[in-house]
Amino acid sequence: MDYLQSLLCSSEPVDAESVSEKPMRTANLDDSEVELIGVARLVIQSGDLRLPLPMKPLPTNPYVRLNTESSSQRWCTSRCSHTIRPSWLKDTIYIPITSQDSGLSFTVKNSLSWFKDITVGTGFLPVDRLAECTEHNDLVLLLSSPGGDHRGHLLVTVIFNALHSSNFPSDVGLVRLTIFEAKDMEISVRQQKKPSARLQVRWIAKDADEDVPPMFTTRIAHNTGQPLWKETVDFICSRRDSMVLFFDVMDTKVKGAPLGYMRISLGDLLEASESDRSWWPLTGSGQGQLRVSAEWRAIGTPPV
Repeated sequence: MDYLQSLLCSSEPVDAESVSEKPMRTANLDDSEVELIGVARLVIQSGDLRLPLPMKPLPTNPYVRLNTESSSQRWCTSRCSHTIRPSWLKDTIYIPITSQDSGLSFTVKNSLSWFKDITVGTGFLPVDRLAECTEHNDLVLLLSSPGGDHRGHLLVTVIFNALHSSNFPSDVGLVRLTIFEAKDMEISVRQQKKPSARLQVRWIAKDADEDVPPMFTTRIAHNTGQPLWKETVDFICSRRDSMVLFFDVMDTKVKGAPLGYMRISLGDLLEASESDRSWWPLTGSGQGQLRVSAEWRAIGTPPV
């Protein structure tokens, strides 16, 4: 029982939101100068888990967490309930691969509602193996404990798409969006003090309703009318010519107080970024302006 208690106390919990279905989006990269070399599309078909004796009395609700060295974000599958032979065929995960990555790490976790989640086992897929060919079907990935004990395996399909220049003829690609700063925002009488500004980005189709969940939210810039974020996010776009970005700046001190917004098509933002234009007027903010830019890297084989 001491061993079991140590597992429960040392493992990390999973955020319920992190395993829910999300848009086709990759993660924030800690270094905007990291060179992106491709995008891996993964489907974890199934798993066959081998639990150590202390874990067997517990409910088994496995999910898989994935990460790379260059990104602080972790990608997660959905949870499977009460099984040691899970399947995640409905989950497709897109992960950017950079020049700093040596491989993909797969961590199988057991989700427990009343304790912290327990690590069942981990596996590793080297980037060199990804580059050997474009598509890997029915790849068997062995799982092991930190001590080297066998913990089962995962059956994985991986499609690796190399990134091309912006001139490559493809409507599918990876967008690197950089949110720099805002300035000259109009502050209402209701707000009085300097705002604490946060920006949300929504990814929508042209002529669609803007009331959709944000795909990315910046950190809060506290007590300033000139917020500085300098944050970068990368995400997959499968319809370059028909997608629109909606930027919404708000004051977190006054709930629901808008500081300005901007709506722009991805094509217009990419074209402006190529000509070094990065400042844009914020609607509803007097003379307020937002500085953003975008970079496009085409993907040779579109995700399906």
